Amino acid sequence: MTSDADHNESVAGLDWRGLIEVGRDLYLTGLVTSHGGNLSLERFGGGALITRTGGMLGHLSEADLVPINGGGQRDRREDPEPSSNTAVHLAIYANQPEAKAVIHAHAVYTVAVCERWEAIDPPNVEGKRFLGRVPVLDLQVGEEALPVAEALRERRIVAVRGHGTFAWGTDIWDALRVTSALEESSQLIHLRGVTTRPPPPPA
Repeated sequence: MTSDADHNESVAGLDWRGLIEVGRDLYLTGLVTSHGGNLSLERFGGGALITRTGGMLGHLSEADLVPINGGGQRDRREDPEPSSNTAVHLAIYANQPEAKAVIHAHAVYTVAVCERWEAIDPPNVEGKRFLGRVPVLDLQVGEEALPVAEALRERRIVAVRGHGTFAWGTDIWDALRVTSALEESSQLIHLRGVTTRPPPPPA
């Protein structure tokens, strides 16, 4: 059995309090539902500190943060199960050396825009500057890890149709900035009334 001392060492140097604060911000700003979404920080030497399955991001405590190794296994058997999106988080870290934090959100406007668009082109200055064109991926549940990770080699955030967004950052606050920036762009698209494409011209 792993001791509390080993557990503390496994999260040493990680901004786990930042995970708790960002989880709260995601919930309060409507970027996740009560039990939706997940967060992680890359651990030194591989693996991650990730939120548990079913964790409430708006009410996280240190007990909801699970240290896992590079294969997705928990350091301590008594810890809760890690997020069901653990494989996606680990694949992002493996494919994007600059990624130190990952956020998976269920932003409502972004999910809505993704139902009709193949990519999201931000109409606002911040979105264009920090995001650029954001691809919308069609993926089956459980098959997201490699396609999402590959897409994030060249960009900061991607959307999965019907599922939400995955974003990486140099820290958890950076990942929050990217996630909230895309949602703002999606809200503007919605308010401009362009969530659906115009009908094709008559033949």
